[in-house]
Amino acid sequence: MKRGFTLLETTLATALLCGLMLFLFNLYPASTMAIRQSQDQLTADSLAETLLSDYKAAPFRSLTPGRTALAKVAYSGSDYYPESEIYPVGSDPDVLKGVRVTVRWQSPRGPRVEQYEMVLVNLES
Repeated sequence: MKRGFTLLETTLATALLCGLMLFLFNLYPASTMAIRQSQDQLTADSLAETLLSDYKAAPFRSLTPGRTALAKVAYSGSDYYPESEIYPVGSDPDVLKGVRVTVRWQSPRGPRVEQYEMVLVNLES
């Protein structure tokens, strides 16, 4: 008696293997897109943290209220457009000032915007 695979078993195994390969190949573009979006988000976070650190290190009196569009930052194939806004907090702007940093960029799924805020206290007075 010969032992081996029948034509039906071989066809089913091939179909199952093709289905599995098709499923795995469909995962690749989705995972690539998710990785790209995560990289863009981390870059925007890093850019905003850097700008907030710069404002934190600046003398309190040099922070004048208003909105400022900052220079475009190109990184890893994407363009990021940061802007900052300094605004008074409370009734005495010589004591508290707020800083808001907004970072905009274009992702494959459309425009993205992230905002980051902090409040600075005048320790000089």
